[in-house]
Amino acid sequence: MEAREFIIALPESFPNLYEPDKLLQLFTDRFKEKYGVECVSALHHNKRKTNYHIHLIISERKLLPEPIEKTATRNMFYDENGRHVRTKKEILDENGNARKGCKIVKKGEVYERNLFTAKNKLFDRSILLPR
Repeated sequence: MEAREFIIALPESFPNLYEPDKLLQLFTDRFKEKYGVECVSALHHNKRKTNYHIHLIISERKLLPEPIEKTATRNMFYDENGRHVRTKKEILDENGNARKGCKIVKKGEVYERNLFTAKNKLFDRSILLPR
């Protein structure tokens, strides 16, 4: 899971007190500032403009300024299931060719690219559940 959604109920008087766009922008900006996460939001209501609520979708991870790349220091071999195997012999068929679905990452090639940080513990599921 890369994101979480919160549904935040708002008082029915809010449409009379605040412009919906400004309210939503203020709420989203404040949440980003306070918790240091990326988020998007939408303001919803029914036809009678009651049941005002905000859908806030937050990212559990931050985008890194630069991706972290791991480069193979030697040839690496992967079987049909994507599991790393130690030797080339483990992925060859009876004719000496790599089996369909097997992959060889040559020395010096990037084999892993990380674009995001670790999950933010602040939004761990155990913290969010009521006690």
